[in-house]
Amino acid sequence: AYSRMGRTNIEKHSVDLNELFAEARDDAMLDAGARTIRWEIDPLPTVSADVSMMRSVAQNLLSNAVKFTRQREEAEITVRCVQHPNEYVISVRDNGVGFDMAYVDKLFGVFQRMHRME
Repeated sequence: AYSRMGRTNIEKHSVDLNELFAEARDDAMLDAGARTIRWEIDPLPTVSADVSMMRSVAQNLLSNAVKFTRQREEAEITVRCVQHPNEYVISVRDNGVGFDMAYVDKLFGVFQRMHRME
């Protein structure tokens, strides 16, 4: 899916990230069953972006957070937004299992291989 997105035309529209992340949270909760998950989501901006791509990002981030916190009695998932002069930085944090930073290159290597050198 990630590979196909790189070959589609980007159509920018006004996207309310509050709505997009709320939808993604609701979808992720369908897979959570009766688990206890404490959500903390900052107010998010409206941005100019491709709706499909942003929806995919939000769904992947939140569904991964739900998936990797399944061993916790109470999961904590936080979405933060920090505004800088020319951009917003949005982050998702959870209290899940995490990964060993020694393997960060291997974990994210798939993204490097999908791009040509130029």
